[in-house]
Amino acid sequence: MSAHDRGLKGPSIVIGSRCAWTMHNFRGNLIRRLRRQGWQIVAVGADLDGFETKLRDEAIDFRTVPLPMTGVSLVGDLRLFWSLLKLFRQVRPQVSHMFTIKPVIYGTLAAAAAGVPRRVCTVTGLGHAFTDGGRLVRFVAETLYRLALSQAHVVFFQNDDDRDLFLARRLVRAAQVRMVPGSGVDLERFRPAPLPGGARLRFLMIARLLREKGVMEFIDAAERLAAAGAHAEFRLLGAEDTNNPSRLSPAEMRRLRDSPVQWLGASEDVPSHIAQADVVVLPSYREGTPRVLLEAMAMARPIVTTDAVGCRQLVDPGVNGWRVKARDAQALAHAMTDAVGHAPLLPAMGLAARRFVEDNYSETVVLDRFVASYADEKAAA
Repeated sequence: MSAHDRGLKGPSIVIGSRCAWTMHNFRGNLIRRLRRQGWQIVAVGADLDGFETKLRDEAIDFRTVPLPMTGVSLVGDLRLFWSLLKLFRQVRPQVSHMFTIKPVIYGTLAAAAAGVPRRVCTVTGLGHAFTDGGRLVRFVAETLYRLALSQAHVVFFQNDDDRDLFLARRLVRAAQVRMVPGSGVDLERFRPAPLPGGARLRFLMIARLLREKGVMEFIDAAERLAAAGAHAEFRLLGAEDTNNPSRLSPAEMRRLRDSPVQWLGASEDVPSHIAQADVVVLPSYREGTPRVLLEAMAMARPIVTTDAVGCRQLVDPGVNGWRVKARDAQALAHAMTDAVGHAPLLPAMGLAARRFVEDNYSETVVLDRFVASYADEKAAA
């Protein structure tokens, strides 16, 4: 019998996330730490992006599951639940830890049905259902969250607003709740780098091409600054997400290509792109805690972001960046123009951003809290 057909020997954990890309980029250090501590890891998610091979190159046992990417799909969601239930019954782990919406919901329900002793969730953000979804979509999302989280032992939140919303809507019990400072940031990989300088200020936005990330506002702001003759360049780093309901339309993609914004596509080498920027921008409508901003701040970059859930707590206006109203391209353009006009202040603002991350958002703190939430189960294995 293969390891896929029997329970793993020794303490084991199933970690679920949206896809191989998020597993590789956001959960890789958690997996490495657990392996050093003697845990056997099974990682699960969709393979939409070629990162399954990268995980397996690191000898990470990654199993693909049929994870629907387009809202609620009764047939697709049932297939996902059944696939996860089958996996849990085969692996028989001591712990499940689910990240992102569908793994949190269906992975936790499947883990409970399979009798996994310790079930942990991390709410990394509320997604389209809570930003642009209608009443019915939000009702369905809340019902599913309430059902799934009732089966969890620990539920981590990345910001106070999401936690308070879930408590107020009775989606989670206070006794289950724990807090982490986002996904944290690897302070060794993302180290301070000098600003590139030059005659033109370089703005960089890092995000998937989704409306809810504020991509259209960034394009609009760039067009305004370019029309005003601002000495600035505008770059957008991120992949399309054609399965997401918040994806850009064909007309919006044409506008992007015709705009002053240089679309760079996706890249694994995010630090090199941040090093080439003076200011990093994320005009998102709602986040858990945006890791891209933490990475930029760790590299001593001032940021421009929104007064939105998950983003607002990262900015001390005038000290480490600018904070603007969400969905307001004019306000975003004003903040970016202000950055151009105060370029000599950017190095000091960047250093303040680095200190803020060091004091509040080290990845080590996040991993310590995660591991502590299921350490008792390992001891009993």
